[in-house]
Amino acid sequence: MTQTELKNSSIAYVTAKYAYENAEMQLAKVTIKVPFDGVIVELPYHTDEVKVDQGLALLKVMQYDQLLMDVKLPEKHLPEVTRNQLVQISNYTVTKDTIYGKISQISPVINADTRTFQSVLNQ
Repeated sequence: MTQTELKNSSIAYVTAKYAYENAEMQLAKVTIKVPFDGVIVELPYHTDEVKVDQGLALLKVMQYDQLLMDVKLPEKHLPEVTRNQLVQISNYTVTKDTIYGKISQISPVINADTRTFQSVLNQ
């Protein structure tokens, strides 16, 4: 190996080392932390290498262990639903994603357009 090749290799090594350290710093800036355990429920598409505007949502995280859900039920089931009733809600497309909770509120008002009443599920 000639002296020139050795010097070029040394320069390439230092350049690669700085590029690696810079990539680690950039990655540290991108790390997203939330103060609770949750599940990503929405992840919009963002183009690589394009800066994201400040204040723009990158993703949505839902905390399932403290979930409060508004549920609209058919009018015919109003007599069957009671406060503190244990319920489970499943998504028919994701059968393993079942939420367990209890009814905390029931609205006796029937929506004239949809013929449904609203209740709140508290997990």
